[in-house]
Amino acid sequence: MGDRGFASSEDFTKYLFRTLAYEGGLNEEELGGGGVSNAGVTQETYDSYRKRNKLPTRPVSEATAKEVKNIYYTDYYKTPRINELQSRLSGVAFDFAAHSSPSTAIKKLQRIVGTKADGIIGKNTKTAITKYINKYGEDKLLREYVNEREQFLNNLYQNNPAKYQNVYKGWMNRLNRVREDYSIPAE
Repeated sequence: MGDRGFASSEDFTKYLFRTLAYEGGLNEEELGGGGVSNAGVTQETYDSYRKRNKLPTRPVSEATAKEVKNIYYTDYYKTPRINELQSRLSGVAFDFAAHSSPSTAIKKLQRIVGTKADGIIGKNTKTAITKYINKYGEDKLLREYVNEREQFLNNLYQNNPAKYQNVYKGWMNRLNRVREDYSIPAE
């Protein structure tokens, strides 16, 4: 883990490795409505990355490992400032962001720590996280956060079971792996 318990660039590599294990490789089915993806990167996300880097668009199936890493680092870790969180929290938030969007992941965290749920990690959010951890402990925050994520996914499924029936079990397996991988104790 990084200095003072905060995430480091070496931590990101570990987080990415774990998340890619959950995401899998090339998926040409539209499971969960995300469309075709490669290592969890959708065509839309890949097109945006290529355009930002002044490169012509091409099928996401042709995304290189370096491009995938750059997309996850920039779009799901550095830009949303998940890299500025405490180490274990950073890993759990990164996986949530990769799975459901950085904004969703951050808003759910902000609701738990009692700050404005605007999807932006700023000074107030970081202060609220630190206060929460100092008062209740990091394990409680991580447990609440993963439980909040589980409720979010349950709501998606319950509101549209036909759309998510083929992915729901995988979502729950992923959450259980996150709990194990980040040593999040049961209540």
